[in-house]
Amino acid sequence: MTRFIAFAKEDLTIWGPDLIFDEPIWDVTDSYFVRGRPHRIKLRFCDRDKEGTFTPVPLEEPFAAQIKSVLRYRESIERREAAPLLSLSAYKTLLQAYRTTGMVPNLTNLTSSLVDTAVAIAGETSSYHAARVGVALAELSRFLFTNRLAPFAPPDYRHGVSRSYRKASEKGLPSEEALEALPKARLLATHPRDVILTNVMALLVVAPSRINELFALPSHCEVRPLDPHDDRYMLWWAGSKRHQDFIKGIPEALTPLAKESIGLLRKCTSAARDVALWYEKNPGALFLTSDLEHLRGKDLSVDDISLITGITSKWWATNRRLKSVVGGPTARYSFGEVERLFIAMLPSTFPIMDRKTGLKFSEALLVVPKNLFDMKTQAFTCMFEPITYSRVQEGFMKAGGYSHASACRRQTSL
Repeated sequence: MTRFIAFAKEDLTIWGPDLIFDEPIWDVTDSYFVRGRPHRIKLRFCDRDKEGTFTPVPLEEPFAAQIKSVLRYRESIERREAAPLLSLSAYKTLLQAYRTTGMVPNLTNLTSSLVDTAVAIAGETSSYHAARVGVALAELSRFLFTNRLAPFAPPDYRHGVSRSYRKASEKGLPSEEALEALPKARLLATHPRDVILTNVMALLVVAPSRINELFALPSHCEVRPLDPHDDRYMLWWAGSKRHQDFIKGIPEALTPLAKESIGLLRKCTSAARDVALWYEKNPGALFLTSDLEHLRGKDLSVDDISLITGITSKWWATNRRLKSVVGGPTARYSFGEVERLFIAMLPSTFPIMDRKTGLKFSEALLVVPKNLFDMKTQAFTCMFEPITYSRVQEGFMKAGGYSHASACRRQTSL
């Protein structure tokens, strides 16, 4: 085990040759691309405090170095599309099992009893969580035993919660009431936010797929068959999980719905694409509509800023701590300051939105004015952002979740 840790620390280069092995937090964002999830990806080898935030205190040794080595080695052998966050979570649950039993946290003394305890701890949260922890620890146990790192680790561990897992999965399926609310919400939707959310769901109905594949759809995703006599309706689709991009045919009965949904999505997102294209062609400059070009380079009043941003709040500039050139009730602000503020808002990958396909923001179907989905503020007319997984998720939260953001709840009685 000691030699294994030294090998993982000194010889492996996965996640970067300059990775500081002994740090409690590893930022592995550059090694992965997850559609619809713009946040940074970090492996945190530390505990959470009572408020749920991670402490800077590392997990105890040698356990921390051991799980770091396992994760880095396994990733170097079989590179995966997603970061091993689930595995790390399972290993932390195993650490809880060590603490509960009073054993020294060391993978070399792993036993089936410890794994059972970890699965039981996970089961206190949900049977679904227990199943995922059981699968991850079964893989870990097999790896340790096969490579002679833990002589008592069970090589064929069975977590024994498959039935509970199935029940939990079935419980998570939407109710008949929820399914009936979807088409109603789509027909009643008028706000662009709700039109987008309900038609994203409609696309998932007519062309069942992974949600991340929708995020890579170009605005012109419709494909004409090579045969002029073929009247089938087809869409270009981005592959995921190592699958190639492909053409997806839509069943004839669902073609009208697919066409309408694509058309509505394209209409609701066209302004954001135009803004993205403008920034593409004019790097370093702030987007202004043609009727506002006369403001470029001039000191701006609060009303001028409202016209440029689309935000009517008189306090927007001061909330952003913009320093006024002229103070008092007739305050004016430097155009350059406002411009720099918005240029800093551009996505870090701009102009590319989807790293796997090379799709640009100016070509994407699911790109919207920035803050369109924020219920507490207005949307910017001079900045854009991609639709993310969390935005779609919030849009269909069940009762007890973020009900204020639910597209179904806004349109129906659900």
